[in-house]
Amino acid sequence: MEDPPDLAQFALPSFDVVRMREGYAVDEVRQFAAELLRRIIDEPEAATPVWVQGARFTPVRRGGAYDMGQVDAWLDDVSSKLPAQLDPQTSRTGIVPSGVPAPSAGAARVLEPDDFVPPPFELVRLREGYSIKEVDEFVSELRRRVTSEPAAATPQWVLAARFSPVRLRTCYAMGPVDDWLDQVAAALGG
Repeated sequence: MEDPPDLAQFALPSFDVVRMREGYAVDEVRQFAAELLRRIIDEPEAATPVWVQGARFTPVRRGGAYDMGQVDAWLDDVSSKLPAQLDPQTSRTGIVPSGVPAPSAGAARVLEPDDFVPPPFELVRLREGYSIKEVDEFVSELRRRVTSEPAAATPQWVLAARFSPVRLRTCYAMGPVDDWLDQVAAALGG
């Protein structure tokens, strides 16, 4: 029989609460941490790195929120401690907008770089978003990997992507980029 996991290594740490810049909604992060522990205890096969790396939280500007960088670092740490197995629950409904092939239930289809042309992302300026340069470089790297290193284009790699937050300059809105990354990971078999 397997030893039970040391739950302390997955406990929610004390994050800095930010008030004058965007952070993650405190309640959502706490709910995620509770769900993580529940999965580890009750459904260990559902507590996977892909699931953890796919976590998304609402950005909050007022009223206090957890520091985004600290939460993202915690997610990276937690996902590195979980067994690397594919989570069947991360597969999507098959409703995928343009720019990402729908996951196939039957025979595997060979993915092409053109399958991963993202939709035009919403541009924002007065709220925090992702660096356009970094997102575009990631898209180029994804397309390169699909072409020349298919084994390196994994759902885990896609969901682990992190982009610098940008303020007061034109940047990509976070939500559409995060949603597209989830869809790409699903198309890659995550």
